[in-house]
Amino acid sequence: MITRFPLLALTVAVFVAFTTGAFAATLHLKSGTIDTAETIRDVMPTAAALPGKGHYLVAFKGPVTEADKQALKNAGAEILEYIPDFAFLVRIEHSKASTLRKLERVDWVGTFKAEYKSALKLDNDEQKRHYTVVLFPGQDVGHVISRIRMAGAKPIEHHGSILRVLATRNQLAELAKLAAVSWIEPYLQPKLSNDISSSICGLPELRQTLGLYGAGQIVGVADAGLDTGNLNTISADFAGRIVKTYALRRPGEWSDLNGHGTHVVGSLLGSGILSGSNPIAHNYAGSFAGYAPEASLVFQSIGDAGNLVFPPLDLSELFQPVYEDGVRVHSNSWGSAAAGAYTTYSRQLDQFVWEHKDFTAVFAVGNGGEDLDQNGVVDPDSIYAPATAKNCIAVGATESVRTTGFCLAGYGVCWPSSFPAAPIRYDSVSNNAGGMAAFSGRGPTDDGRIKPDICAPGTNIVSSRTHANVSATGWGIYDENYIYYGGTSMSTPQVAGAAALVREYYQREKGINASAALVKATLIAGADDISPGQYGTGYYREVFPAPDFSQGWGRLNIKKALFPNPPAVNEFADESSPISTGEIREYQYTVTDGSVPFVATLVWTDYPGAVHAAKELVNDLDLTVITPSGASYPQGNADRTNNVEQVRIASPELGTYKVRVTGYNVPMGPQDYALVVSGGLPSTYIAGRVTSGSGAGVQGALISIVSGSGVKRVTTNLNGNYITHVAPGSYSVQIGKPGWTFTPRSRIVQVVNSPVENVDFVGQGSPGNLSGCITAAVGGVVSHVVESPHPYLNNCDRTYVITAHPSATRVRVHFAEIDLMPDGDTVYVLDANDIPVNTYTGRGEDIWSSWVTGNVVKIRIISNEIGNIGYGFYVDGYETDLIEQGRVSGVVLTLSPGGYTTTSSSDGTYSFAAIPPGTYTLYLAKPNWKFQPASKLVEIPAGGSAAGVDFLGFPPGSVDGEVRTVTSHIQSINVQSPHPYPPNYENTWEVKGSQTATRIRLHFDRISTEPAWDWVYIMDGNDNIVEMYTADYTDLWTPWVSGNTAKIMLTSDDFNNYDGFVCDKYEEETVGVGLEGVKLELSPDGVWTYALSGGTFSFPEVAAGNHVLTPSLSLWSFDPPSVSLSISPGVAEHRLFYARVSDLASPAQSKSISDGVQVTIKGATVSAR
Repeated sequence: MITRFPLLALTVAVFVAFTTGAFAATLHLKSGTIDTAETIRDVMPTAAALPGKGHYLVAFKGPVTEADKQALKNAGAEILEYIPDFAFLVRIEHSKASTLRKLERVDWVGTFKAEYKSALKLDNDEQKRHYTVVLFPGQDVGHVISRIRMAGAKPIEHHGSILRVLATRNQLAELAKLAAVSWIEPYLQPKLSNDISSSICGLPELRQTLGLYGAGQIVGVADAGLDTGNLNTISADFAGRIVKTYALRRPGEWSDLNGHGTHVVGSLLGSGILSGSNPIAHNYAGSFAGYAPEASLVFQSIGDAGNLVFPPLDLSELFQPVYEDGVRVHSNSWGSAAAGAYTTYSRQLDQFVWEHKDFTAVFAVGNGGEDLDQNGVVDPDSIYAPATAKNCIAVGATESVRTTGFCLAGYGVCWPSSFPAAPIRYDSVSNNAGGMAAFSGRGPTDDGRIKPDICAPGTNIVSSRTHANVSATGWGIYDENYIYYGGTSMSTPQVAGAAALVREYYQREKGINASAALVKATLIAGADDISPGQYGTGYYREVFPAPDFSQGWGRLNIKKALFPNPPAVNEFADESSPISTGEIREYQYTVTDGSVPFVATLVWTDYPGAVHAAKELVNDLDLTVITPSGASYPQGNADRTNNVEQVRIASPELGTYKVRVTGYNVPMGPQDYALVVSGGLPSTYIAGRVTSGSGAGVQGALISIVSGSGVKRVTTNLNGNYITHVAPGSYSVQIGKPGWTFTPRSRIVQVVNSPVENVDFVGQGSPGNLSGCITAAVGGVVSHVVESPHPYLNNCDRTYVITAHPSATRVRVHFAEIDLMPDGDTVYVLDANDIPVNTYTGRGEDIWSSWVTGNVVKIRIISNEIGNIGYGFYVDGYETDLIEQGRVSGVVLTLSPGGYTTTSSSDGTYSFAAIPPGTYTLYLAKPNWKFQPASKLVEIPAGGSAAGVDFLGFPPGSVDGEVRTVTSHIQSINVQSPHPYPPNYENTWEVKGSQTATRIRLHFDRISTEPAWDWVYIMDGNDNIVEMYTADYTDLWTPWVSGNTAKIMLTSDDFNNYDGFVCDKYEEETVGVGLEGVKLELSPDGVWTYALSGGTFSFPEVAAGNHVLTPSLSLWSFDPPSVSLSISPGVAEHRLFYARVSDLASPAQSKSISDGVQVTIKGATVSAR
């Protein structure tokens, strides 16, 4: 039976849902389960009668193939999400939707209804809370914000297609009706979640055997702050290794006021020099050095003095900048108490790693573990988000072993309400390395996945102490430079540091850039199973053999992960050649010693799950091990839930094992993966590289290892490398690839007691050619807002004109929404001669008009005199044909390796002739131009040509603006909330400056609200939210608010005993004249200019992309201190800076200041003359 959902009025009429055959798919949504065996019939008009596009669920008759996806695309559908089992959420023209049911393998089609958009019950609850609203791709945020306000809700912030709103659930029900809205969920405020611990995890032995210290690795950390927040006074444990810092919460300020971030960074990469290490000699023994003491750091400050953190709404804005800085391991000791839910943050994390396969994100599972039912066992289901993501490494906490520190008397003594019952109550927090920390978050996730992934010690960890706030002492003071601390926050940087060492190992020892999947597989494969835990196998047992929902796959053992004790040997495959549904890959391994387990671990970076779905696995691979005697593992049902699979054979027989990876259902593939195999394998191996005469790697060459016992085959990877473990003996290593000859053709290799490396081959093939063309282009889709009044007026007749680029030959407009009274009110789309092209009435969303010839399109709205409550229309952009601006000459193209170069000619064409065959990367460069794609991987075939390797070139944009002086005035006021403020409270206070003020900011003597539940909002005169605060603050200036009016709104939930706020003054500014001589620097470009008379400046050519513009002039300060720019090709951006004189030390300094400018000298305000 299909689950019936609460009835919500739909935004568009829906067509009849249907099923086409005996197969019945089950669709797993968080809002309920749909059984497609039961046909749903909505008595409503058919979809074909509706304008524009709609969203539909399309279920297939079994595992999805690439052909199935192509059939959807050919039918006009845009695939948005995979919905288990075997279904997609698609967007398609309503008029074409009925054709989907005719596709051969489609079983069922149904409309994507408003009630599917949230797991919440959108009822008449009038309590205002914070929610995250996710839009479908390509929707206009401005239009949705206007609809949010019309519904009575308040938009708080937005990033891309993610919005944070303050709303009641009744208001959310209205938002769910918008076709632009994809998903709604509660906003859960993120919060912050070693000498002995490193010994437990095998670090000293690893340093001794492999000499890994993190050298060459750049690690990112997002936390509240770091030490003093000043590179000149930073702790010696970090000095000289900080690449870059970002102040994302407190502008220009990244110091650590609560001690959390400093401790985290110390555990990850502190040098331990303040505790006796000698980094020059690589001697870290006995110190409090972190796991990767020679790694470099990029730090992002996302918090302040409290326990809350404020990452961007879109996590790509957290990850992308540091990825561009070179970060490949990112540590995050924070999260939201999501109780195992897969949230929007979880999906964003999965999305970023899917798109950046070598980015390893490490997250704490949180400190949500509790024994609320008082049975002496920690309750399940407390994993924080985004640690619930599939593609991160989610870290739990085990106990350390330390007899000094905090809470030695027992968990329940320190946290009596969380751990009231024995044996947890009186169990010391740091006396058993084989025990789980009681507070560590427990799995599973809501869809049953195993979390945490791995654990590390997290109790009484000694690490670096912040020097910015001496009262920030964590769990206790160790000495002036180190403190005790505990939590999964402390476990996470240890795993992140270990991940950096794994990457260093693969780069240094194997010559590869390890994928995130390989890093994760390596750590999991080496983890120690700590079952049964500290409470044994009786009634209170919680830790069961790995994997389980407390320890995950076990406790970190970095030594075992990279260099296991003999006779164990590790092999890996970082498989960049992906597989699709139905494909099988097979690997062979020979076990020569049965005294150690045979373990195969498969990890893949999965396509991001749908937040609507109740099951998040998308691409489903299967791992199978076949023993020499023919037995198959695993035995029982296949795993249809996790993107980590492992087969462990405790007592393996000797002989050759086959390890198979099968694509069971790969709907969003093809899918790459990583495989790590450990066991009593030969410790010896044969390795080498295959190159062409130019040094380019030869991908896909077949290497056959021939011996008297048979043949083992491997293929070269993207760089031409290969490696395979073999037992001692004599081998003929043979190579082949169609169209190639190799020198030598084969090599005889004698393997004795050590690996044989550099078994290399050089391939020769007839030289090949490469050619293509580079075309300049502008146009395409352009963001442009045109909207009627909301609601529009009676007796209205108004025409709006959009003029596109003069070269455009046709243009069409996109309506985010049309909402008209169906009694004669009409919107017309007209050409330049007022000839109607489209006519609309009634309601529709996401509608493209027909193409209009020329570069001018008009929109006319006409209404009658009858009472109107319609919204009107909202246009969020238009599209022109992609306007070619001719060919691009002077582009330098370089093939690597080999360094072959050429330059595009006047007609934009280029060519390389007589290039040795092989795989190359082709790079393009021309000052301030961007190319799509930026580079291409090309294979030049032996004796052939790679033709038509074309690129689009996008010309630079420009930046101009002005710098204006300002005068300011501070006025004392007394605006206060009730003390304490009542529960379920909402009130707004208005602060109005003088009529001449152009902007205003407020000063709070104090703010005290219930953290994450009660909020103080700063708004402008139009009720737009500028900033928001929760928890405790003192001596706080708000950001500037445009205009002469600022508003304060306080909201509370149904419980409160907090004090509220006191606003004691405001500052207002009035804009004056332009300021000449200001230096304006554009980074990362490294170019600058100076403001001219009147304060104007310009950069006539700026490359498309992201830039930062920073003004500077001696004795002056600027607001903003810098601005971020997103430059579009051929588009001009305008920016305004406000300048004021910094406080002067003496009157003599005022001589360089222009007449009439306000200055401050030792607290006295004068005017320079």
